[in-house]
Amino acid sequence: DGGYLVYLSMGGDLLAAPVDVPSRRVGRSVRMVTGLDRSAYFGFGSYGLSSGGTLVYALGTNRAVGNLVATDGRSVDTLAVGRDAFHLFAMSPDGRRLAAVVDGLQAQELRIYDLLSGDHQVWARRPVIHQPVWSPRGDRLLFSGLDSVFVGDPDRSAPPELVALAAGQEFEAFTWINPDRVIGGFWSTYRAMSLDLTKRPAEWDTLATDATFAAASPDGRWLAYNDVDLSAVWLAPLPSGGQRYQVASGSADEPHWLDDRELTYKSWGGVDNYEITMVRASVDTSSGTPVVTRRTWMDLPGFIDTAGESYQLTPDGRVLYVRGTGDEPKRYLRVIPDWVTMMKRAVDEANR
Repeated sequence: DGGYLVYLSMGGDLLAAPVDVPSRRVGRSVRMVTGLDRSAYFGFGSYGLSSGGTLVYALGTNRAVGNLVATDGRSVDTLAVGRDAFHLFAMSPDGRRLAAVVDGLQAQELRIYDLLSGDHQVWARRPVIHQPVWSPRGDRLLFSGLDSVFVGDPDRSAPPELVALAAGQEFEAFTWINPDRVIGGFWSTYRAMSLDLTKRPAEWDTLATDATFAAASPDGRWLAYNDVDLSAVWLAPLPSGGQRYQVASGSADEPHWLDDRELTYKSWGGVDNYEITMVRASVDTSSGTPVVTRRTWMDLPGFIDTAGESYQLTPDGRVLYVRGTGDEPKRYLRVIPDWVTMMKRAVDEANR
Protein backbone atom coordinates (compact mmCIF):
# COMPACT_ATOMS: atom_id res chain seq x y z
CA ASP A 1 0.00 0.00 0.00
CA GLY A 2 3.02 2.29 -0.21
CA GLY A 3 3.01 3.20 3.47
CA TYR A 4 5.73 0.95 4.89
CA LEU A 5 9.37 0.32 4.15
CA VAL A 6 11.23 -2.93 4.92
CA TYR A 7 15.02 -2.93 4.60
CA LEU A 8 18.20 -4.71 5.61
CA SER A 9 20.78 -2.97 7.80
CA MET A 10 24.52 -3.29 7.30
CA GLY A 11 24.55 -5.26 10.56
CA GLY A 12 22.26 -7.96 9.14
CA ASP A 13 19.01 -6.86 10.82
CA LEU A 14 15.65 -6.63 9.08
CA LEU A 15 13.99 -3.31 9.93
CA ALA A 16 10.67 -1.72 9.07
CA ALA A 17 9.45 1.87 9.20
CA PRO A 18 6.57 4.04 7.97
CA VAL A 19 7.33 5.95 4.79
CA ASP A 20 5.70 8.92 3.05
CA VAL A 21 6.99 8.69 -0.50
CA PRO A 22 5.78 12.11 -1.79
CA SER A 23 7.52 13.94 1.05
CA ARG A 24 10.42 11.44 1.18
CA ARG A 25 10.09 11.08 4.93
CA VAL A 26 10.77 7.89 6.88
CA GLY A 27 9.56 7.43 10.44
CA ARG A 28 10.97 5.53 13.40
CA SER A 29 12.37 2.10 12.54
CA VAL A 30 11.55 -1.15 14.29
CA ARG A 31 13.95 -4.10 14.33
CA MET A 32 11.91 -7.12 13.25
CA VAL A 33 14.55 -9.85 12.74
CA THR A 34 18.19 -9.99 13.83
CA GLY A 35 21.09 -12.04 12.52
CA LEU A 36 20.08 -12.57 8.90
CA ASP A 37 22.60 -14.31 6.69
CA ARG A 38 24.21 -11.67 4.45
CA SER A 39 26.44 -12.27 1.46
CA ALA A 40 29.85 -10.84 0.73
CA TYR A 41 30.43 -8.35 -2.10
CA PHE A 42 26.82 -7.34 -2.81
CA GLY A 43 25.58 -7.65 0.78
CA PHE A 44 22.37 -9.45 -0.17
CA GLY A 45 20.29 -10.68 2.75
CA SER A 46 18.74 -14.16 2.77
CA TYR A 47 15.08 -13.23 3.09
CA GLY A 48 12.04 -12.86 0.88
CA LEU A 49 8.47 -11.57 1.11
CA SER A 50 5.60 -13.19 -0.75
CA SER A 51 2.76 -11.22 -2.30
CA GLY A 52 0.52 -12.65 0.42
CA GLY A 53 2.68 -11.21 3.20
CA THR A 54 4.66 -14.30 4.25
CA LEU A 55 8.27 -13.79 5.34
CA VAL A 56 10.86 -16.48 4.59
CA TYR A 57 14.41 -16.07 5.89
CA ALA A 58 17.59 -17.79 7.05
CA LEU A 59 19.79 -16.83 9.96
CA GLY A 60 23.55 -16.95 9.48
CA THR A 61 26.74 -14.97 9.19
CA ASN A 62 27.12 -11.42 7.96
CA ARG A 63 29.80 -11.77 5.28
CA ALA A 64 29.43 -8.15 4.14
CA VAL A 65 31.48 -6.89 7.10
CA GLY A 66 34.83 -7.97 8.47
CA ASN A 67 38.22 -6.99 9.81
CA LEU A 68 41.14 -5.87 7.70
CA VAL A 69 44.14 -8.12 8.30
CA ALA A 70 47.68 -8.33 6.94
CA THR A 71 49.45 -11.68 6.70
CA ASP A 72 52.72 -13.17 5.47
CA GLY A 73 51.37 -16.72 5.73
CA ARG A 74 52.92 -17.32 9.15
CA SER A 75 51.29 -14.64 11.30
CA VAL A 76 48.25 -12.39 10.96
CA ASP A 77 47.93 -8.80 12.19
CA THR A 78 44.48 -7.18 12.52
CA LEU A 79 44.55 -3.51 11.55
CA ALA A 80 43.31 -1.06 14.18
CA VAL A 81 40.44 0.21 12.03
CA GLY A 82 37.54 -1.71 13.55
CA ARG A 83 35.10 -4.09 11.93
CA ASP A 84 33.14 -2.56 9.06
CA ALA A 85 31.75 -2.96 5.55
CA PHE A 86 35.07 -2.44 3.76
CA HIS A 87 34.85 -2.43 -0.03
CA LEU A 88 38.27 -1.25 -1.21
CA PHE A 89 41.49 -0.31 0.54
CA ALA A 90 45.12 0.68 0.01
CA MET A 91 47.96 1.22 2.47
CA SER A 92 50.19 4.27 2.02
CA PRO A 93 53.80 3.63 0.86
CA ASP A 94 55.14 4.36 4.35
CA GLY A 95 52.65 1.92 5.93
CA ARG A 96 51.29 4.55 8.34
CA ARG A 97 47.90 5.26 6.75
CA LEU A 98 45.10 3.41 5.07
CA ALA A 99 42.67 4.69 2.45
CA ALA A 100 39.47 2.64 2.55
CA VAL A 101 36.09 2.77 0.82
CA VAL A 102 33.43 1.91 3.40
CA ASP A 103 29.64 1.77 3.28
CA GLY A 104 28.21 4.80 5.08
CA LEU A 105 24.64 5.57 6.05
CA GLN A 106 24.11 8.02 3.19
CA ALA A 107 26.75 7.07 0.61
CA GLN A 108 30.07 5.33 0.22
CA GLU A 109 32.83 7.03 2.19
CA LEU A 110 36.51 7.29 1.37
CA ARG A 111 38.15 7.25 4.77
CA ILE A 112 41.78 7.96 5.65
CA TYR A 113 42.83 5.94 8.73
CA ASP A 114 45.81 6.55 10.99
CA LEU A 115 47.03 2.98 11.54
CA LEU A 116 48.65 3.80 14.88
CA SER A 117 45.62 5.38 16.55
CA GLY A 118 42.80 3.90 14.45
CA ASP A 119 41.29 7.38 14.02
CA HIS A 120 40.00 8.38 10.61
CA GLN A 121 38.71 11.28 8.58
CA VAL A 122 36.09 11.05 5.83
CA TRP A 123 37.80 12.56 2.79
CA ALA A 124 35.01 12.05 0.22
CA ARG A 125 31.42 10.84 -0.01
CA ARG A 126 29.91 9.67 -3.29
CA PRO A 127 27.31 7.10 -4.42
CA VAL A 128 30.11 4.98 -5.93
CA ILE A 129 33.84 5.19 -5.18
CA HIS A 130 36.36 3.04 -7.01
CA GLN A 131 39.81 1.88 -5.89
CA PRO A 132 41.93 4.52 -4.10
CA VAL A 133 45.60 4.53 -5.18
CA TRP A 134 48.46 6.33 -3.43
CA SER A 135 51.19 8.11 -5.37
CA PRO A 136 54.68 6.54 -5.00
CA ARG A 137 55.66 9.25 -2.51
CA GLY A 138 52.40 8.96 -0.57
CA ASP A 139 51.64 12.67 -0.91
CA ARG A 140 48.64 12.29 -3.23
CA LEU A 141 45.67 9.97 -3.53
CA LEU A 142 43.63 9.16 -6.63
CA PHE A 143 40.14 7.68 -6.80
CA SER A 144 37.28 7.66 -9.29
CA GLY A 145 33.51 7.84 -9.29
CA LEU A 146 31.12 6.65 -11.97
CA ASP A 147 32.83 8.63 -14.76
CA SER A 148 35.13 11.08 -12.97
CA VAL A 149 38.71 10.84 -11.69
CA PHE A 150 39.90 12.85 -8.67
CA VAL A 151 43.34 13.51 -7.20
CA GLY A 152 44.26 15.30 -3.99
CA ASP A 153 46.34 15.46 -0.85
CA PRO A 154 44.44 14.15 2.19
CA ASP A 155 46.66 16.30 4.45
CA ARG A 156 45.40 19.53 2.90
CA SER A 157 42.09 21.20 3.58
CA ALA A 158 41.33 21.58 -0.15
CA PRO A 159 38.95 18.97 -1.59
CA PRO A 160 40.22 16.48 -4.20
CA GLU A 161 40.51 17.96 -7.70
CA LEU A 162 38.64 16.65 -10.75
CA VAL A 163 41.41 15.74 -13.21
CA ALA A 164 39.68 13.64 -15.89
CA LEU A 165 36.31 12.54 -17.25
CA ALA A 166 35.86 9.02 -18.61
CA ALA A 167 33.13 9.87 -21.14
CA GLY A 168 30.40 7.77 -19.53
CA GLN A 169 32.72 4.86 -18.69
CA GLU A 170 33.71 3.61 -15.26
CA PHE A 171 37.46 3.87 -14.76
CA GLU A 172 39.21 2.11 -11.89
CA ALA A 173 42.86 2.76 -11.08
CA PHE A 174 45.13 -0.10 -9.97
CA THR A 175 48.75 1.17 -9.88
CA TRP A 176 50.56 4.52 -9.78
CA ILE A 177 54.02 3.82 -11.19
CA ASN A 178 55.77 7.18 -11.39
CA PRO A 179 54.97 10.72 -10.26
CA ASP A 180 52.38 11.26 -12.96
CA ARG A 181 51.30 7.96 -14.57
CA VAL A 182 48.42 5.82 -13.36
CA ILE A 183 47.44 2.41 -14.75
CA GLY A 184 43.86 1.16 -14.57
CA GLY A 185 40.98 0.07 -16.75
CA PHE A 186 37.49 0.73 -18.09
CA TRP A 187 34.92 -1.73 -16.74
CA SER A 188 32.44 -1.06 -19.57
CA THR A 189 34.79 -1.83 -22.49
CA TYR A 190 37.42 -3.93 -20.64
CA ARG A 191 40.45 -1.97 -21.75
CA ALA A 192 43.63 -1.44 -19.76
CA MET A 193 44.35 2.29 -19.71
CA SER A 194 47.17 4.65 -18.85
CA LEU A 195 46.32 8.08 -17.42
CA ASP A 196 48.84 10.92 -17.85
CA LEU A 197 48.40 13.33 -14.94
CA THR A 198 50.82 15.92 -16.36
CA LYS A 199 47.99 17.14 -18.61
CA ARG A 200 44.80 18.95 -17.61
CA PRO A 201 42.51 17.30 -18.28
CA ALA A 202 44.53 14.10 -17.89
CA GLU A 203 45.03 12.14 -21.12
CA TRP A 204 44.08 8.51 -21.78
CA ASP A 205 46.10 5.87 -23.62
CA THR A 206 44.94 2.31 -24.36
CA LEU A 207 47.44 -0.36 -23.27
CA ALA A 208 45.50 -3.60 -23.88
CA THR A 209 42.05 -4.80 -24.86
CA ASP A 210 40.12 -7.75 -23.42
CA ALA A 211 41.77 -6.77 -20.15
CA THR A 212 40.87 -6.14 -16.52
CA PHE A 213 42.76 -5.83 -13.22
CA ALA A 214 45.72 -4.30 -15.07
CA ALA A 215 48.83 -3.78 -12.92
CA ALA A 216 52.12 -2.29 -14.10
CA SER A 217 55.46 -3.44 -12.69
CA PRO A 218 57.19 -0.84 -10.49
CA ASP A 219 59.78 -0.11 -13.21
CA GLY A 220 57.00 0.47 -15.77
CA ARG A 221 58.32 -2.18 -18.19
CA TRP A 222 55.60 -4.85 -17.87
CA LEU A 223 51.83 -5.00 -17.63
CA ALA A 224 50.06 -7.93 -15.94
CA TYR A 225 46.32 -8.31 -16.39
CA ASN A 226 43.35 -10.69 -16.51
CA ASP A 227 41.24 -11.40 -19.53
CA VAL A 228 37.56 -10.49 -19.27
CA ASP A 229 36.31 -13.86 -17.99
CA LEU A 230 39.09 -14.04 -15.35
CA SER A 231 40.36 -17.34 -16.74
CA ALA A 232 43.99 -16.32 -17.38
CA VAL A 233 46.71 -13.91 -16.24
CA TRP A 234 48.70 -12.32 -19.06
CA LEU A 235 51.99 -10.46 -19.22
CA ALA A 236 52.74 -7.82 -21.87
CA PRO A 237 55.69 -5.45 -22.34
CA LEU A 238 55.05 -1.70 -22.11
CA PRO A 239 54.52 -0.62 -24.80
CA SER A 240 53.18 -4.01 -25.88
CA GLY A 241 53.52 -4.01 -29.66
CA GLY A 242 50.83 -6.69 -29.71
CA GLN A 243 52.86 -9.23 -27.74
CA ARG A 244 51.63 -11.00 -24.64
CA TYR A 245 52.62 -14.08 -22.64
CA GLN A 246 50.49 -16.29 -20.42
CA VAL A 247 51.41 -16.37 -16.73
CA ALA A 248 48.60 -18.63 -15.47
CA SER A 249 45.25 -20.07 -16.51
CA GLY A 250 42.19 -21.37 -14.74
CA SER A 251 41.24 -19.93 -11.37
CA ALA A 252 43.68 -17.02 -11.38
CA ASP A 253 42.93 -13.33 -11.06
CA GLU A 254 43.91 -9.95 -9.61
CA PRO A 255 47.66 -9.82 -10.31
CA HIS A 256 49.84 -7.55 -8.12
CA TRP A 257 53.57 -6.94 -8.41
CA LEU A 258 55.79 -7.72 -5.43
CA ASP A 259 58.76 -6.17 -7.25
CA ASP A 260 59.99 -5.72 -10.83
CA ARG A 261 60.40 -9.48 -11.40
CA GLU A 262 57.78 -11.18 -9.26
CA LEU A 263 54.02 -10.91 -9.11
CA THR A 264 51.26 -12.60 -7.18
CA TYR A 265 47.67 -13.52 -7.90
CA LYS A 266 44.87 -15.32 -6.11
CA SER A 267 43.43 -18.70 -6.99
CA TRP A 268 40.16 -20.12 -5.74
CA GLY A 269 38.55 -23.50 -5.48
CA GLY A 270 35.34 -22.76 -7.37
CA VAL A 271 31.75 -21.95 -6.46
CA ASP A 272 31.32 -24.77 -3.94
CA ASN A 273 34.78 -24.43 -2.42
CA TYR A 274 35.59 -20.74 -2.23
CA GLU A 275 38.95 -21.12 -0.51
CA ILE A 276 41.54 -18.58 -1.57
CA THR A 277 45.19 -19.45 -2.19
CA MET A 278 47.86 -16.90 -3.10
CA VAL A 279 50.37 -17.85 -5.79
CA ARG A 280 53.71 -16.18 -6.54
CA ALA A 281 55.05 -16.05 -10.09
CA SER A 282 58.68 -15.17 -10.82
CA VAL A 283 59.34 -13.71 -14.27
CA ASP A 284 62.76 -14.24 -15.92
CA THR A 285 63.24 -12.05 -19.00
CA SER A 286 66.98 -12.66 -19.51
CA SER A 287 66.37 -14.71 -22.67
CA GLY A 288 63.96 -12.18 -24.19
CA THR A 289 60.82 -14.28 -23.89
CA PRO A 290 59.54 -14.27 -20.29
CA VAL A 291 59.92 -17.56 -18.42
CA VAL A 292 57.48 -17.88 -15.52
CA THR A 293 58.00 -20.01 -12.43
CA ARG A 294 55.02 -20.40 -10.09
CA ARG A 295 54.76 -21.54 -6.49
CA THR A 296 52.01 -21.60 -3.87
CA TRP A 297 52.50 -18.85 -1.32
CA MET A 298 49.76 -18.98 1.34
CA ASP A 299 46.06 -19.54 2.03
CA LEU A 300 43.74 -16.72 3.09
CA PRO A 301 41.35 -18.16 5.71
CA GLY A 302 38.10 -16.26 6.21
CA PHE A 303 38.62 -14.35 2.95
CA ILE A 304 35.73 -12.02 2.05
CA ASP A 305 35.32 -11.04 -1.59
CA THR A 306 34.86 -7.30 -2.11
CA ALA A 307 34.09 -4.89 -4.92
CA GLY A 308 36.90 -4.54 -7.47
CA GLU A 309 40.27 -5.65 -6.13
CA SER A 310 39.70 -7.83 -3.07
CA TYR A 311 43.24 -7.82 -1.73
CA GLN A 312 46.27 -5.51 -1.73
CA LEU A 313 49.95 -5.80 -0.90
CA THR A 314 51.41 -3.87 2.01
CA PRO A 315 54.73 -1.97 1.63
CA ASP A 316 56.53 -4.80 3.46
CA GLY A 317 55.11 -7.46 1.10
CA ARG A 318 52.24 -8.91 3.13
CA VAL A 319 48.72 -9.58 1.83
CA LEU A 320 46.00 -7.21 3.04
CA TYR A 321 42.42 -8.52 2.88
CA VAL A 322 39.06 -8.51 4.65
CA ARG A 323 38.64 -11.45 6.98
CA GLY A 324 35.32 -12.60 8.39
CA THR A 325 33.37 -15.58 9.63
CA GLY A 326 33.25 -18.65 7.42
CA ASP A 327 30.20 -19.15 5.22
CA GLU A 328 28.29 -22.18 6.52
CA PRO A 329 25.48 -24.01 4.67
CA LYS A 330 21.98 -23.10 5.82
CA ARG A 331 20.19 -26.06 7.39
CA TYR A 332 16.66 -24.68 7.36
CA LEU A 333 14.45 -21.69 6.50
CA ARG A 334 12.08 -19.91 8.87
CA VAL A 335 8.60 -19.14 7.57
CA ILE A 336 6.22 -16.62 9.19
CA PRO A 337 2.77 -16.43 7.57
CA ASP A 338 1.01 -13.04 7.55
CA TRP A 339 4.24 -11.36 8.69
CA VAL A 340 3.38 -8.09 6.94
CA THR A 341 0.35 -7.63 9.20
CA MET A 342 2.55 -8.17 12.25
CA MET A 343 5.13 -5.73 10.86
CA LYS A 344 2.56 -2.98 10.30
CA ARG A 345 1.22 -3.39 13.81
CA ALA A 346 4.69 -3.09 15.33
CA VAL A 347 5.59 -0.06 13.21
CA ASP A 348 2.33 1.73 14.01
CA GLU A 349 2.82 1.12 17.72
CA ALA A 350 6.38 2.53 17.64
CA ASN A 351 5.30 5.65 15.73
CA ARG A 352 2.28 6.73 17.79
